[in-house]
Amino acid sequence: MPLLPKIEKCLLKGLLVTALSGAASGAAQAAAGEHVQLGQGEMIPSVSASTRWASNVYQREADEIAALSMLVRPAIQLNVDGYNARLDLEGSYEVEQFLNTDQQRLSSYGQTELYAKLELLPKSKISVKSNILHSRKVDAVEKTGGDDALITFISNRGSGALSLKPGSALSLDVGGFASYDDYRVPVGATATGDSRLNNRLGYGPEASLKWTFFPRTAVLANYSYYWYDWATNDVNAQGGSGTEKDTLGQWLAMPNSKGWRAMLGLHGRFTERLVLSLSGGYGRAIYDEASVIGPAAADSSAGDFSVDLNKFPDALIVRSGLQWSPRRGHTLDIGYWKDHQDSWFTNFVQYHYGYLRYDGMLTSRALFGLEGGYRLETYKGEVTRGDHVVRTDAYLTYRTNGWADLSLRGFWAQRSSANSDLGIGADEPWIEYDNYGGVLDLTLRY
Repeated sequence: MPLLPKIEKCLLKGLLVTALSGAASGAAQAAAGEHVQLGQGEMIPSVSASTRWASNVYQREADEIAALSMLVRPAIQLNVDGYNARLDLEGSYEVEQFLNTDQQRLSSYGQTELYAKLELLPKSKISVKSNILHSRKVDAVEKTGGDDALITFISNRGSGALSLKPGSALSLDVGGFASYDDYRVPVGATATGDSRLNNRLGYGPEASLKWTFFPRTAVLANYSYYWYDWATNDVNAQGGSGTEKDTLGQWLAMPNSKGWRAMLGLHGRFTERLVLSLSGGYGRAIYDEASVIGPAAADSSAGDFSVDLNKFPDALIVRSGLQWSPRRGHTLDIGYWKDHQDSWFTNFVQYHYGYLRYDGMLTSRALFGLEGGYRLETYKGEVTRGDHVVRTDAYLTYRTNGWADLSLRGFWAQRSSANSDLGIGADEPWIEYDNYGGVLDLTLRY
């Protein structure tokens, strides 16, 4: 088992045991909804039980199958603000059980999320910061046989920095990060029969600067350099039946890479009702075709795995967001992102993403929200394609006296090929799907 997942699992257990052991005295004094007081900290345990129905659980372009599932999600939030240390932690564990007999292979036991941020000597001019991010998520594949039909994405990222605060308005963080990502497929989905498709190690230095020139407005700057090394640079792209998928050929090339990105932005509350976040930057990603020395080097059937991200406007980064509160209890968020990131099945993906969200209060206990988003993705490398991704959500929540929420949510998601629109080539209908459904959720918190 990889070392980083072990470390994070031990850390999560240790933090939870420490919090729970210290909660004994505070729990006796706290009522439901008042949370658990831990001296200089507070712990909020919760559990959610949901029923989810989806129209297309396998995300197919045709022959859609609808299914009903039950989800249980215990979670914990811990915040400790002491003189010598500050800790913020959030963790959750999710189990999903499908009720249809034919869809049992979609059931998942152990989708997890963990966020932990620790700062030592937070009130000093020199402090030490560390962050841990972990997630284990699954997604369905178009697979009708076998014991499971899920792709598993396991992501782990840890970072540390020395923080310098020469004044109340200025802070400088200098440090680095390490990451480990693991990608798994159903047993039998590849010709080798191995469920571990590939894994990637990342590492590099980071630096960030924050200058608060007004009480609620700051200039933010950051720079990072990274290396990504794949465990396998030649991935067998044949399915369990021995047939090649589309035009990929038998082997998929996954070259190692290195790159950097620099960002400069502004974030602040300019009025009581208006919050603006605006940043821009530039980034490069260079892919080492020499790292692919196996059979994939001679089997690049679909695209050029040596393609780099190093030209304008592809390397340009834009992140903007505007939040407006027309009146108390109501917010409107609108934003646009242009960015890129490394991909697990080709070199990289560039994307444009726009979103609009409204949250409001019908009464002091009833809340509602609407959200819509559109993302245009362009994948480059041996796999070269474009995707349109659209998603809409709506929810209605009723809050009781501080310890329970009852929510009803509806959603619709669509992915369609954008190849012809982008001039890449013929559209690829096998990636396309529509999926809509609803979720009924009850959340209890202490």
